[in-house]
Amino acid sequence: MVRRVGRGGNRSARRTVAGRGPSTPAAAQAELGAQLLDEAMKEASWLRHLGEAGKVSIWVIAKRIPVVIGQIARLGWRASPRALFTVVACTVLSAVLAGLALVESVHVLAVLFGPGASAARIRSALPSVLVLVALYSVRACSDTAINYGQAQLAPRIKRNAEIELYGLMAQVKADAFADADLADDLQRAADNGIGYLQQSVPGCIAVVSSILSMVSSAGVLAYLHPVLLPLLLLAVLPTGLASVRSARAEFRSRLRFSSISRRLWILAWILIDPEQAGELRACAAGPRLFGEHALLADAVRDERIRLGREQAATALAGRAVTGVGTGVVYGALAWMLTAGWLPLSRGLGAAMALRSVQSSLLALVLSVHGLFEQALWVQDLTDAITAARARLPRTTGVSCPEQFSVLELTGVEYTYPRARDDDENEAAPRPALTGVDLVIKAGEVTALVGSNGAGKSTLVKILAGLIEPDSGRVAWDGRETGEFDSESVIARVAMCPQDATLYPITALGNIAVSEPDPQHIDRVRARSAVTLAGATEMIEELPRGWETVLSGRFRGGVELSGGQRAKAAIARALYRTDVAMIILDEPTANLDPLAEAETYRTVMSLRDRGDVAIILVSHRLGAVVGADHIAVFDQGRIVEAGTHTELVAQGGLYQRMYEAQLAMYVNRQTLI
Repeated sequence: MVRRVGRGGNRSARRTVAGRGPSTPAAAQAELGAQLLDEAMKEASWLRHLGEAGKVSIWVIAKRIPVVIGQIARLGWRASPRALFTVVACTVLSAVLAGLALVESVHVLAVLFGPGASAARIRSALPSVLVLVALYSVRACSDTAINYGQAQLAPRIKRNAEIELYGLMAQVKADAFADADLADDLQRAADNGIGYLQQSVPGCIAVVSSILSMVSSAGVLAYLHPVLLPLLLLAVLPTGLASVRSARAEFRSRLRFSSISRRLWILAWILIDPEQAGELRACAAGPRLFGEHALLADAVRDERIRLGREQAATALAGRAVTGVGTGVVYGALAWMLTAGWLPLSRGLGAAMALRSVQSSLLALVLSVHGLFEQALWVQDLTDAITAARARLPRTTGVSCPEQFSVLELTGVEYTYPRARDDDENEAAPRPALTGVDLVIKAGEVTALVGSNGAGKSTLVKILAGLIEPDSGRVAWDGRETGEFDSESVIARVAMCPQDATLYPITALGNIAVSEPDPQHIDRVRARSAVTLAGATEMIEELPRGWETVLSGRFRGGVELSGGQRAKAAIARALYRTDVAMIILDEPTANLDPLAEAETYRTVMSLRDRGDVAIILVSHRLGAVVGADHIAVFDQGRIVEAGTHTELVAQGGLYQRMYEAQLAMYVNRQTLI
């Protein structure tokens, strides 16, 4: 979601016009740039976790990491026990082999630096060298097995999460998406949670591997001489602290610029999106958007340069202190060698072990910070799945009847939920529907009319079973819909929304999208629906006819015009011959007059089926003249009801709206 500049966001422009702002183009550009940066750097809700790892204490992270590793291990066991076992076993084996290789290196050095002729020492060291080669070879195979197991594990874990999340998103009640908070949680889980879940698999492996490598190297130091363990802290602590500080700086930078990065992505997408290319040029918006992109991109570039300087300074300080600590350690080693406490071979082995620990510590710091941030998004995914499970459709074990004679609404009320980040001091949301009473009969056309925002679309969602009223009664032939499985109610309603979506599948698939199995599409019924919708010629003119993909983003696909999309949507609704109700919400908004008239004749003819109720929502009151019953909405209530003749005779809201539209056709003065 892109945050929009509100009224306050245009103050600089107004001051400039009034002569009180920047007096030069450069100054104006600078002020505009500051405004854009200030707006872009406001953190969006779906980026709330970026940089959070840079805010919490090390101890919080340390306590959280084992929990995360356990969670990923459980998911891995569900996905592939064999792959998980391979990764765990080989990770432990790799660390053990690394320690054994260090010990064996000490043995080789001991022989090479021992007494005797060079050739004899080399021959004596050869068995240990062969063992060392074998250890490194087995470790290389072990690392390869880890990579293989990870490659098997991560995609399976991701796929399981996709199946669970997307399956729930396809099943949750439609009113779940009316809840802005839950919709945002689900979107964030889909956009970030699943991706970070997959990334957390190698993250967990890297953390465990680094810890085991450090333990292995520390064990070697203890084996070489117990005094070396305290010296280890002098060599690794400065490096560790510098790495932590550098990682925190990276996360803080990402936090500050997360929204800018998102806006850059959106602007770049707009500039290259084929669907927006025409409007972008027609509105002459290209230079403005490119200028904003350039401004924000320059800010990101400058921030990366600044961050690089900060991290370089931190690294320099860390290495300076590390150098002092390392000097002390090597000085102690030299003293131990001189005093005879430690053979030369063991001293060299200790130096190698110290370097290994330093390298593992650096990898551990980076891996832990990365894994902690990934874990925050994974928790989002887990929470979203839990919330979605709580919003699954009602299941009663009772299916609704295939048809009804009378559908009755009594005292129906509905208010859209408030978002959790809304100001509590703001007034409560106005009810979308209040005290709605309506009777709908099979074999009749019931029209819903009224101004924008009057509640028509909300009532349509209730009729379709997509949302449930807060109070009141919706009954099919006297039985409340609450008695039935929600899915069975939805399955008995065909709906043509005013902004119908066409999917990137074939024309046939779009018309018969209600068929769960594309192999069972009834082509005869599809042709009949297309004919009734007046879309036969449109289908025939497509490059591949019924098999044409309805999306210009794919080779051989096409983008339909607004009118063509409307016809396809109407045909999709008419394909459903097993329904009790057909809802047409502004079905002809994009049609030409002749196609519109033909569509309304088709709608009215559906009454001949006798067993289907037709709900028609339209702002064109001339289209509802032939309806059997008209309900007039105003501010969430039905204020008038009756036939066209009855409503005109009442002289109320319907009569005023009808006369206003009629005057546009019969009295040209109205348009001047």
